[in-house]
Order: sequence, then structure tokens, then C-alpha cells
Amino acid sequence: MEYGFLKAKYRLQCIPSQLKFGRMRPRNLPHIKLAQLAALFHHIPNFCQMVLDFPDIKKIKKLLQFDLSLYWNTHYSFGKESKEQKKNISPSFINHLFLNAIIPFTFHYQKIKMDQNGEKALSYLEALPSEKNSILSNWDSIGIKSNNALNSQSLLHLYKHYCQPKKCLNCNIGRAILVKSQ
Repeated sequence: MEYGFLKAKYRLQCIPSQLKFGRMRPRNLPHIKLAQLAALFHHIPNFCQMVLDFPDIKKIKKLLQFDLSLYWNTHYSFGKESKEQKKNISPSFINHLFLNAIIPFTFHYQKIKMDQNGEKALSYLEALPSEKNSILSNWDSIGIKSNNALNSQSLLHLYKHYCQPKKCLNCNIGRAILVKSQ
């Protein structure tokens, strides 16, 4: 009812694209992620302002540990019942949320709005565990270990900007590996 009013008032139009469901684990379905986002803003209505107060990372992580409504315990999508299972936000998704949303947001805000160098965002990166993926496994296999998200993000950046375009001679690590192998 309220949506109908707002749709008419602001001349909102439906998004023409369909949600994609292929090759997804049920807990990662778009309906669940949207329900988690709605629950986030329900439980923490001033989330953006709270993040901009730059609290300790543990405080933010604790706020992100909440349960979805009872409806989602027995549903993965609208109208289709499933076996009962809680679908709260996992610790790995919270880390993913930090890496892809909260840290870039705080870094940009500090840099643009506060004329600071983004130290709080960097401290968040240092407090998060390193990611686990094939690129970081390759770094590990040559003896370069990543012990936090700051290091893993740095190694991913090096890979994207030096390894993929094969600019080994422009990279200190690449040069060292090439000299060592001769």
C-alpha cells in the first residue's frame, strides 16, 4: 500500500532486469541478501552515521550479528517454504562487506570530506584476516605470505597491475623473482 503511494508520487518505475539465480548457494540467493540488507537498516537505522563515527572494527562486527525475521527461517525466496534454518550474516560475509563497502566508504569519506589520509580505513584493513583465493595461494607458493587484509589487498593490486599485464620488469618483486631464477 505504501509502495503504491510512493510509486505514484515519485513516478517510480520497475527495474526491467531479472534477479539471477544460477550457480548460487541458497544462503546467497538475492532474496536472502535483500532481506539481510533490510534487516541491517531495520536494526541499525543510522548505520552510515555510526560507521562515520569510526568505531572499533569489533563494535561494527558485533552490530552486524543479528537475526532475520522468523519468515526467513523457513524461506529462501518469497512464497516458497523450505526446511527451517537461520540465515543470519556469516562472519566471512561481514569481512566481505567490510572489504567491498565499509572500508571504501570510510576511506573516501576521510579523504574527500575530512581532508585526512584514510588511516581509519587502513586500520580496518589491518584488523581483518587475509582473504583466501587462488591468486593469494600463488603468492604464498613463492614465499610471499599475507597475514591481514591490507597485505592481501596489496598483493591483489600488484597482481592486477603488474602480473596480469606481464609488466614483471616494472615490479620490484617481479624483477627479484626473474633475477633469482637465472
